[in-house]
Amino acid sequence: MFIVLTYGCPRSGTSYMAELMHGLVGVTAQKWKEIATSHPSWSPSGMLDLAEVFCETPLLFVRTIRHPLEIVRSFYALREDRGDNVGTAHLANDEMILHMIRSESTTSEFQIEALRTKEPWCKYMGSVVEVRYEEFGDIPNRGRLVKRICECLPHREENSALLFSAIENTFGVAAKSARVGRLTTGQPGTISKTKLEWWKKNLNDVAEREGYEL
Repeated sequence: MFIVLTYGCPRSGTSYMAELMHGLVGVTAQKWKEIATSHPSWSPSGMLDLAEVFCETPLLFVRTIRHPLEIVRSFYALREDRGDNVGTAHLANDEMILHMIRSESTTSEFQIEALRTKEPWCKYMGSVVEVRYEEFGDIPNRGRLVKRICECLPHREENSALLFSAIENTFGVAAKSARVGRLTTGQPGTISKTKLEWWKKNLNDVAEREGYEL
């Protein structure tokens, strides 16, 4: 059994990544729901705990990363028009959104470093691939994204073909969206000028850590 667990900050493409993984061969894929207390948005040890639980089983964490301001806009879009079956994401206030973005980023950095370099976790059968949301739409380099993921999976060639085709046929298509958001509602997630400055001030460290500019 090969386990794939997808996660990331809410509104960063985690549902889409999970849908892509569900179509692959030889893996059991599951989205790590953001409401779980063990999720890195809330817990500084959830990844390490799971790595220990599955220490003798191949386990791949696939973390999706998105520009922090785009995450905010995705939350805001649901306040403008939440559509159907969106859950409670539209109820999150700015302070809660900020906490989730900052916490997921900081705890992921620590835990991923431990999984890769520190004992006993580096000796377990767990690994991590980080995927930027923007990479899905980067058509010239999409093959590199697929290769980076599938080189960690069984049935590499078959899964590479399946994953590439799935991204090509679904990304940016509202009817095939994995979750209600800006794509399906058509709302831009507008941020006022004053609030934008507030977000930039509070998300500057996250943007630097994740390699984005505000």
